[in-house]
Amino acid sequence: MRRKQIFMTEYDHKRLAGMVRAHKQAGKRASHLTALERELERASVVPIHMIPKYVVTMNSTVRYTDLSSNTIEECTLVFPGLTDPGSRKVSILAPIGAALIGETEGNIVEYEAPGGTMRIRVESVVYQPESEGEEDL
Repeated sequence: MRRKQIFMTEYDHKRLAGMVRAHKQAGKRASHLTALERELERASVVPIHMIPKYVVTMNSTVRYTDLSSNTIEECTLVFPGLTDPGSRKVSILAPIGAALIGETEGNIVEYEAPGGTMRIRVESVVYQPESEGEEDL
């Protein structure tokens, strides 16, 4: 599947790149770090005030359809250590987290999960901190 262009705020890009660098320096070499690193490399980086409200950023709540089961799910994309399965907070280091960052409403996203290749469609960005003036979460 051809990868569509993704967008990322300067703030998210800087924090995520630093996190990947720190994990690598600590000797961690996991597939989730590689997936996130690939997303960082292909992202168009824009100032916070220029990120469209339909783009998934850190701390965004996203509604998506799992295309294998046709079920609609919702999650909030968070930094490691802030995950909470009960409230559907998903780490950026989880396969779905790395796949969602920078995606836009309507995009179909394919990613590798422990159970195999997953396909989801981003239905809507329910909440995005930048569009609410809450950039420093």
